Amino acid sequence: MSDDLTTPAPKEPPAPMETVPLDTAAQPDEEPSYSDKAKLVGVDEVELTNWPALARPAEGALLALVVALLVAALNHGEWIGGGNSAGSTTVAGLRWATTGGDEAGTLATACAEAGHPGGSPSVACALASAGGVAGAFVWLSLCLALLLAAVLGAEHVPALQGRLPPPQSRLAAAPLLLWAAVALAAYIALAAYAAAAPPSLGAGRAALGGGYGLVRLALLVAAAGGCVHGALREGVMEDDAVELLDAMRSQWEHMGKKARASQCVMAVGVALNTLLWIHRPSWEGLLFVYGIGAQFVRSSRHCAVYASIVGFSVATDVLNILDTDVSASVFAATVQGLLLPVKIASIALVASLREALL
Repeated sequence: MSDDLTTPAPKEPPAPMETVPLDTAAQPDEEPSYSDKAKLVGVDEVELTNWPALARPAEGALLALVVALLVAALNHGEWIGGGNSAGSTTVAGLRWATTGGDEAGTLATACAEAGHPGGSPSVACALASAGGVAGAFVWLSLCLALLLAAVLGAEHVPALQGRLPPPQSRLAAAPLLLWAAVALAAYIALAAYAAAAPPSLGAGRAALGGGYGLVRLALLVAAAGGCVHGALREGVMEDDAVELLDAMRSQWEHMGKKARASQCVMAVGVALNTLLWIHRPSWEGLLFVYGIGAQFVRSSRHCAVYASIVGFSVATDVLNILDTDVSASVFAATVQGLLLPVKIASIALVASLREALL
């Protein structure tokens, strides 16, 4: 009877639970590192770019461009132009004016000689007033830009390293505030001149000239410089900016020659549209930015939309070139003429890459 019964084997005691110190345990909401993410997706870890370090030379280049544009605007002789009552063309800067082929004279002298017939200020007086106010704010913007250059340059002086305010101090945000002040002073100069300048110089409607356009371009560059400093130096949405730049760099490294050529052509389009700001505000550069983004996300639909819109803009640009008086603005006609083949080339390159994106 006892042989038929089986004696159960003794159960082994459960293994003791392994304890992990709380200070070394990974928190459940802890963000995995870049190497952990790379292992999860099965790719090797790559060396990341130090974008905040690259932002310093980029910021310096943008600031130097702002200073150059403001200096050129102060010395530019064509802030406004148009026909006068005598049938000739008058071109005026901030302090000087030229009528026909005559020698340039000061606006203040012309205002004193013109008088005020009928109790209304003369064209020369209106131009002198507008130039005085705009010139003061352009000078203010230039001085603020030079002060910003001194503040940024102090970061590279070894003797001043211990005297600079810490990053937690409110004074550390001074460069960002100076960028905003430079842009604001330039904007006030543009608004003041456009509001105070006469709508006509005697015959027909007056048109704002290249000096005004240089300040407008300086405003755009100053805004870009402030964005670079705020995002990559002050930490304003730094994570999003760095993630976007890293993604663009990774896509660029895996692009073929034809795709890179398409990106370069679109970048040239952005640069040419930026130069058009000297003549008039041009937002067509955002269309090229859209095309660049469509290629980076590898979307055939967005590329098709880009090609369709650019194709329609090419047709309208041809009409605009045929209707534009080249003598009125040689610069604008040249830039628009260069933009035409750039747009056509970008359409051809995007169309050739569409099958690869499907």
